[in-house]
Amino acid sequence: MEFDPLITKNYKAEEQGFWINDDDYDLVPVFVPLPKFENRQDAKDITEVDGYGLKTEEQYFRYQITPKKVLQLNKSGMTLEAIWKELEKNYFYYYEEIEWIKLQIYRRFNGYWFYNNGVLTFIDGWHYFYLNFWNVHQGLPEYRDRDRRWFIACRFFYADPYCLGVLYNKHRQEGATTRVQCVLFLEVTCHIGMSGGTQSKNETDAKKVFQIFLTAPFKKLLFFWKPNHNLIPNEKLHFEPKSERVSNTKKDTYADMSLGGMIDFRSSTESAYDGVTNYIIFHNDEFAKIPDVDIFERSKVINKVLLRGNHKLGFVFNTSTVEYSIKQGREQALKLAKLSKDDVRDKNGFTNSKYRILFFPAHDCLEGFIDRHGMSVEDYPTDSQAKYLATQWHKFYPKEVPYKRIGSKEFIENTLSSLLEAKDMDGYSSEKVKMPEKFVDCFHVQTKDSWLNVVKIQLRLEQLRMNNPFVRRGNLSWLGTPHHRDSKVIWQDDPNGRWISSLTLQPEETNKRWWDRSFGLNGSFRPYTNNRFVVGGDPFNFDNVKYGKGSKGAITTIEVHNIKIDPYSKPFNEWKTNKIRMTYAFRHNDTDLFVEDTIMTCVYSNSMLNSEDNSPILVKGFKRLGYEGYCMNLYDEIKNEVSETTGFHANTGTKNTGASFLMNYVEQMADTEVHSEVLEQLLEYREPIDLKHLDLVASLQAALIGANSLVSVERNQKRTVLKASDLYRSEKLRVA
Repeated sequence: MEFDPLITKNYKAEEQGFWINDDDYDLVPVFVPLPKFENRQDAKDITEVDGYGLKTEEQYFRYQITPKKVLQLNKSGMTLEAIWKELEKNYFYYYEEIEWIKLQIYRRFNGYWFYNNGVLTFIDGWHYFYLNFWNVHQGLPEYRDRDRRWFIACRFFYADPYCLGVLYNKHRQEGATTRVQCVLFLEVTCHIGMSGGTQSKNETDAKKVFQIFLTAPFKKLLFFWKPNHNLIPNEKLHFEPKSERVSNTKKDTYADMSLGGMIDFRSSTESAYDGVTNYIIFHNDEFAKIPDVDIFERSKVINKVLLRGNHKLGFVFNTSTVEYSIKQGREQALKLAKLSKDDVRDKNGFTNSKYRILFFPAHDCLEGFIDRHGMSVEDYPTDSQAKYLATQWHKFYPKEVPYKRIGSKEFIENTLSSLLEAKDMDGYSSEKVKMPEKFVDCFHVQTKDSWLNVVKIQLRLEQLRMNNPFVRRGNLSWLGTPHHRDSKVIWQDDPNGRWISSLTLQPEETNKRWWDRSFGLNGSFRPYTNNRFVVGGDPFNFDNVKYGKGSKGAITTIEVHNIKIDPYSKPFNEWKTNKIRMTYAFRHNDTDLFVEDTIMTCVYSNSMLNSEDNSPILVKGFKRLGYEGYCMNLYDEIKNEVSETTGFHANTGTKNTGASFLMNYVEQMADTEVHSEVLEQLLEYREPIDLKHLDLVASLQAALIGANSLVSVERNQKRTVLKASDLYRSEKLRVA
């Protein structure tokens, strides 16, 4: 057959692969390789690939046409055994149909090539079967390029010996449940004696998934896809002969043959699949919406089934939206995501959860923004795309309702901006979760769950996440003998440094300290200037474990509000003070090293330290090393006196006070805040009494309490003899 060279010369070769999880601040990009086209049973060369010879605009996915005789057999009412006997008996009569069946089975296991808009395109065998045969609801699925990449990426993870499952947080109604149940069927039915299972947020929902997304399309399959089976609708799909058909004398008949495995569903409890054997694939549906269940314990049970020694036996699909999820579920899902990041591996090569993340932004093949070739229309549509999309639009709406020519990105932006303009914060927050553009959006906090203005925080994070030129990372170190009177603390830029700074100080502005022999029992270093910065320290507990590792020590340096520079009549977004200037979140193996880092922070920025007295790691360390004069005693504005104890006592009262300071800070300063690492943790803030896993928030709270104490002194300086320097220690303690 001859082809027009004017047409074929514009064809493009197959892609080498594609990136997933890219263009997302919180994820590690992963390159997924694609197979190279080679001689195949269904295409000896590219001229035999479906679509070759057509104009590029006429190349798109076309469903397989089932031969008439196959349809007749499928509708004949004969048993599976009778159909196969009919084919064997009349082989030459059904020769073309048998060859077609062989072709479909070949493509199920080897994938399928076709030309799509001029590009030689590969789809995985799972996807090929799903498109042509997995009939859910009102028909077969439509071809979507996002689905193509999803199936290929999942197969890539499935083949990875260091990955037991995929973590797939998604936007609503994008078809993940249907796809995963299809894969469950395909994997169980290509193994002998192996099974698969489903769990959801409760047993009732798991049953719905089983009935709607597995057994319903299974019943519609053509006969040659169906192994011998026994369907028990409310329990399992068992791939074994029905008991009444098993013969004691004829063990070699088709009716007696079976794969022996099954697909079932169980309750949402952690131990539902504990102790099972021969299960190779699981679907953990809506894992972010499970009440009163520890998803980590449940994952451990599943992982134990899938991994024996270093031998991987199977795979689990974790799929969920986070919209309407309970607080516990959302927080567990976020924790599981942090444990699944690709750049953190254990010594055996697994992520900490043994899963890997797969994420597609909502604009990728959003419903209504998919062209004739199944490609995502993300930006302004081309003329041909607009024409096709308008035709699709008017299938649902009368011609009097005009089609709006925009891409999916603009559509989502318009939706969110309209809600903001209407000041519908709950609606905005809900839409962010429904249509996540970034991975962190999947965990967007509903405003009703937080004390803080999370919309304001989110908007600022969106400006900073991809590009933040306002901060730099580095380390502080001693120049000279540490703690010697002539030594200094200097800053050095380091992309892997422990500190993140937006502070610019000239050398002469740093290390302003002196030795006060009269201070305390043995004397102490004290800063010359004492009212510009305050350091908040979070003296962490090294036994406290979070996210699979110990919590971090945290330091936040804040520039105290200077009412002369920034009067309250001045717009907050123009303020130069009342800002976070430096943060630190790091875990040492020795508390003394954390104390040392905190001292260097205070010495470098001439700052006083405010920290909890409940856990006096920092205060004791400062006293031991001669820096007691840097420790703050808070001013009580009501009593007009300085506390006799150093730091503040963490209790319900102080935590509620700290919460009010955090609320004010977000309202006043979030629009111009440059430390995204703090904003990220503020998003997770729920209740004042629980800061166990929010180290930077705890240190910020301490800094704000300290800064407020300085401001209170300034406000009362006309009616009190107290000076800022008195905040180091009270007169009573100094005499002692």
